[in-house]
Parts: sequence; C-alpha cells; structure tokens
Amino acid sequence: MDTAVSPAFTPRLLIQNTELINRGNQPESNFIESAHTSAHTGPCFTLSWSEGGLSEEQGGKGLLASGGSDGRIIIWQIKASGEGVEIYPVGAVRHAHGDGDVNGLQWCLRDDGKGRGMLASAGDDGSVTPSITL
Repeated sequence: MDTAVSPAFTPRLLIQNTELINRGNQPESNFIESAHTSAHTGPCFTLSWSEGGLSEEQGGKGLLASGGSDGRIIIWQIKASGEGVEIYPVGAVRHAHGDGDVNGLQWCLRDDGKGRGMLASAGDDGSVTPSITL
C-alpha cells in the first residue's frame, strides 16, 4: 500500500462561519454543501471521524477519513482556528482495494494502552482491510 501524501493534497480548506457554499445540482434539497475539496477524483462514499492527530491545545478536533470511487482513503486533520475550522490532508492510501471503490471506513480505537488503534476499510473487492494502524 502506498501511504505517501501526494503534492496534490497540500491545499488547506477553511470553513468559515459565513454563508454556506451551495446546494449542488439539486436546489430543492435540504442538504447544503459546506465544504468542497478536490482531493478525491470521484464521488466520496464514506466518512469516519475519530479522536487523534493534533492535541486539543493545538486546536485539534480529530481526524476524518474519507473513501470513494477513486480507491483512495484520505486522512484529514480537523483543526479549530480563530477564523473557523481548517481541514487538511495528513495521509493517504491509494488503491486501498485494488482498482475497486472504498465503500466503508471505521476507526477501531484501542483502550488497552497498547497503541492507538486502526482504520478498517471495506471495498468492492469484497474484503475488509486494516488500512492504517495508529
């Protein structure tokens, strides 16, 4: 598995406490897009949040994992700042399930003190895989 962060993932997203962005291609929808990134090259099918990453003193609000049709899993750091909330990528796995989609993600945190845990993923290849160990 390739866990390198691509230079294409370097931009940071700042969600400010201002008007939300748009309603996508369904203006009558009750769902409103409040953040948009170009890190995935296709639809994002799954998200999973966990504690971790930066400490609370550093503004850390946890880690968000995203997976989708491009076969990538991207780990995002969520950070509170005076201007709003920053979300930026801190890691990625390409081809997490071969050429298939990533359909499900779940953080599995340890409470026994023997490590932080792992992120498991499910994909079109029919497998459930421990994708990232913390």
